[in-house]
Amino acid sequence: MAYHDPHCATIADDGHTTITNLPMHSMPLTASVLENADLVVIVTDHTSIDFALIANNAALVLDTRGVMRNVKGKARVVGLSGGVEHPGGTGLPRRSWAGVSTA
Repeated sequence: MAYHDPHCATIADDGHTTITNLPMHSMPLTASVLENADLVVIVTDHTSIDFALIANNAALVLDTRGVMRNVKGKARVVGLSGGVEHPGGTGLPRRSWAGVSTA
């Protein structure tokens, strides 16, 4: 697991976490890093993040903030708003988890 955050260079062990392998250091947001990621999770919508870079180089993105709604690229973007965006505006229908039974 790795992360990128321009506002938090290091996540240190403060003695109150069960997270192992600390400290962790923010990775540069590069095409190479994105291409090698199994999944990119967007958990904050910093304006300094190049979301087009993510869309063009990541394979799969989980967007918890809705910032990728209008960003085109090759990435498959899954939004927590319920729909799946298909790469490159292919015109494929949006699918939703709303009607899927968990039973």
